[in-house]
Amino acid sequence: MASSKLLKRVALYGVPFVAVSVGLTAVSEYSPYGMVTACGGSMQPTLNPNSSDTDILLVRRLSCDSNNYSELLRRGDVVNAVNPRTTHADEMIVKRIVGLPGDTLITPHYRKDIVTLKPGKCWLEGDNPEKTRDSNYYGPVPLHNIRSKAVAILWPPSRMGGLAERPAGGPHASRMSKVLYHDPLVLMGKRKKKKSQQPGKQDGEA
Repeated sequence: MASSKLLKRVALYGVPFVAVSVGLTAVSEYSPYGMVTACGGSMQPTLNPNSSDTDILLVRRLSCDSNNYSELLRRGDVVNAVNPRTTHADEMIVKRIVGLPGDTLITPHYRKDIVTLKPGKCWLEGDNPEKTRDSNYYGPVPLHNIRSKAVAILWPPSRMGGLAERPAGGPHASRMSKVLYHDPLVLMGKRKKKKSQQPGKQDGEA
């Protein structure tokens, strides 16, 4: 009986996943899509809602810089990025974009209450403030650290599909950073640095 149930679960869940995996692997050299494993609780409840879960995401590979990011990224996107606090290029984080260049944010749990993002920088946070180490810890993140954008959840099958938006309410709402306003000139790359700005100084940033 136990073996029968196991075979049914493999047929129901395993076969579709293997088919998708093989298909992605077969075209990986030519396709802009890939897969990323999201571990831990920093993105709960959007990802890994149960502590024992390990979600597998379908992602679109990106090559972001200060010139093309506005065509590729939006606030609210879940992205896979190189951890800005490491020297290892293969140490990745999965977070949500809260702010983009030109945004001024209220940051309740950063060392500065207000942060303005300069060209080429973004603000990343986890959906669960109690379990995440994000921009509130290491500050603005270079756009070129972003490697891919999540498109959908592939595994587990019970939650296969698109990603939910960032929870707007609940017990963590007061701990989430929010955009106050946006400078469109930064978005268009037309905002010039102040002449009086000292070399190496970044207004409103870490």
